[in-house]
Amino acid sequence: MSIVKHSIIILLLMALDGCSIVKDTDLIRDQLNSDSQQQAIIKLQALAESGYLDAQLSLANHYASSFEPDVLKKAEYWYDKTRPYSDKAQLRYIRWLAKFSEVDLLYGGKALTALRERQDSHSDVGLELVRFFAFHDDEPHVLQQIIINSMLASPHTKDGDIVRAINVLADSSLYVNEFNKRCVRPGENILYYCLRIKVRFSKQHSPDQLDDLVDYIKLAYKKQKLSVENLASLVRTLASKEPGSAYIGLAYAAAEPALDNDIIFLLLANLEQKEQIGMEFEAMQARLNDLHNAGRQEASLILGGLYDKGKRLPRDPWKAEKYLVAAPDLPKARNLLGQLYLSGSLGKSDLQGGVDLMLSAARQDYSKAYRDLARVFGGSPGVKKNPIFSHVFYQVYQLMGGDLSLKDHEKLSTFKLDTAQRDKAEQMVTTELKGSYYEADWLNTAQRDKFSSTQLQ
Repeated sequence: MSIVKHSIIILLLMALDGCSIVKDTDLIRDQLNSDSQQQAIIKLQALAESGYLDAQLSLANHYASSFEPDVLKKAEYWYDKTRPYSDKAQLRYIRWLAKFSEVDLLYGGKALTALRERQDSHSDVGLELVRFFAFHDDEPHVLQQIIINSMLASPHTKDGDIVRAINVLADSSLYVNEFNKRCVRPGENILYYCLRIKVRFSKQHSPDQLDDLVDYIKLAYKKQKLSVENLASLVRTLASKEPGSAYIGLAYAAAEPALDNDIIFLLLANLEQKEQIGMEFEAMQARLNDLHNAGRQEASLILGGLYDKGKRLPRDPWKAEKYLVAAPDLPKARNLLGQLYLSGSLGKSDLQGGVDLMLSAARQDYSKAYRDLARVFGGSPGVKKNPIFSHVFYQVYQLMGGDLSLKDHEKLSTFKLDTAQRDKAEQMVTTELKGSYYEADWLNTAQRDKFSSTQLQ
């Protein structure tokens, strides 16, 4: 029997059994969002391993929705099984590839090629390309404009995708008419993006509009048109110094309808670490302790920082250690704990333990830890000065997008490395960046020029 006939018979048999399998898969998909998720995954895995495409694609999509790198990686295997037979699976795979390239930067070149080819042929991954360049390129503006202009020119682009793409831009002023037109009566699926664009735009160009925007945000949250995560993002945007200036008072005003929510409380408590802004300190401290006791690592980090810095509480390194140890999954907590061990504040210094903690934080995308390590080896009490190490960590921090203060620049300029030392330092920089796009060099000038020249037509 020929392979073609054999394949047709298999497909016919699957079709005959399809009704029950589709119903089973639909039921399992519903269970993925319920308390019986683990059981649903086991059942879905069994169907997927039996060769059912719908189950394979559902399992791939489930893994692709994760933010855990190890779980996210599992999606690749199942997308590889399904994408030769389904355009939907191919599209989902390319979107997964773009997302995973932020976890494993060596996937960047593969993701860029796939995104570019898909956009050329189907014009349906423009949003993913805009996000891709925002993450991977230090100067993404020109490429992002090319992509958004092509999205606007295509009759197939959804308004929601255009709004989401504009939302990614550092400055949306080139597209004021485009987002205003689409945000007059936004559906709930794009309301958050419309508000975030308008808040960022107003911070940069029209601060007088912010009061009205905050009132709108509060009303939208009260009417359940914004999730608490949406509200937290908007509050964070108002409180941030970028873009424009920080509007702490308006951030508190926007958060007012959700002050009893732990996510919002922790966000505001983080703003209160240096000085009182809107919370009574004793009540804030008590609530943070309750959350710490309940295992909320964000609360443990804030309390550890308060005792470590001594800004609003008397400095107590032992209490700082107690709280920071309780937040092992947070890179910032490990960085602070590492500095605490290096400082000798606990009675003796632990050089190796401190450096290991700070390096683990730095390698988990907390790049400020590289700057802090550079300062440590540039001359800190209890730590032997090492100009090569300090030079290496300053270099890595800058290559990862960090800006040095004037004091850091002055310290870096005092390092007089000879040729051998400089060569050694450069080798160490390369080793430290191993696995990053600096080593892979897939987004090079030739790639950018090639991408720009096509203009996605």
